[in-house]
Amino acid sequence: MVMGPTHAMSGAFFSLAAITTYTALVGPVHPTIAILGTVMAAGASLGPDIDSNSSTVVRSFGIFGRVAHHIANSIGVAVFTATRTRYDRHPEGGHRTFFHTTFMAILMGGLVALATLPTNIIHVFGHPYSLGQFNAIILMSIFLNLCLSGLLEKRIKAARKRYGPYALMAFSLVFAIVLSIFMPVPTGSYSYLGIAVGFGWFVHLLGDAITKMGVPMAWPVKVAGKRWYDISLPSFMRITAGGDFEKIILLPVLTGLTVLLLIYNTLVFYHILPAINVIFNAVFSK
Repeated sequence: MVMGPTHAMSGAFFSLAAITTYTALVGPVHPTIAILGTVMAAGASLGPDIDSNSSTVVRSFGIFGRVAHHIANSIGVAVFTATRTRYDRHPEGGHRTFFHTTFMAILMGGLVALATLPTNIIHVFGHPYSLGQFNAIILMSIFLNLCLSGLLEKRIKAARKRYGPYALMAFSLVFAIVLSIFMPVPTGSYSYLGIAVGFGWFVHLLGDAITKMGVPMAWPVKVAGKRWYDISLPSFMRITAGGDFEKIILLPVLTGLTVLLLIYNTLVFYHILPAINVIFNAVFSK
């Protein structure tokens, strides 16, 4: 089962779709915030698979990923065991348990929002940061690493074999530091990143819900007597994770739509689209 690129692209697509909707109803989103939100959502859409030993998120962080996996897997097994009903079938390990729930998506979004609130000022290499800003930079580097690992899976996998996982981690950290300089946040609060993370996390669950295995996203609510009821599409509509439909149809379609939304939002923000409309109307109204 390999769904890393599809999960990442779906996170980027739905994030841009949300930004497009916001732009239509309220007004344009600043490019830096739009890019950051999309990157965070795309990266977070890989996050739930921290409970799977072979996942992109585990491989992307070397020894740190393996340690995090063992912790997440143990938590998943423990929560499943503590809350299961007599109708729940015990999974193999903790994969698609606690970290694959809507509750966890909300929790992750809330934790990121809290961690990035402006608090005490700290100094790093002589530069003042609020603790929230410092945490935001670390989180941005983590999710940027995941975003790149998902969207550019083959290239990143080859680079990891040659240079190891820590080179991309270092690059992501440097890029996050540079990007933070341009973030238009007068209050010093980056808490809106929590929305992007929670959103991306939930998008992963939607992606898993179309596979044959399904996902227990309703936990802890009981469905048919089960707290760990695997929600999925009707059997004839489900796809095989990593199968031909995903590779040949789903991923290319998501990629094409994501690129179109990216172009559209760029044209809107820089007032290129309104200018095109004026020219179009001037030419064809005669």
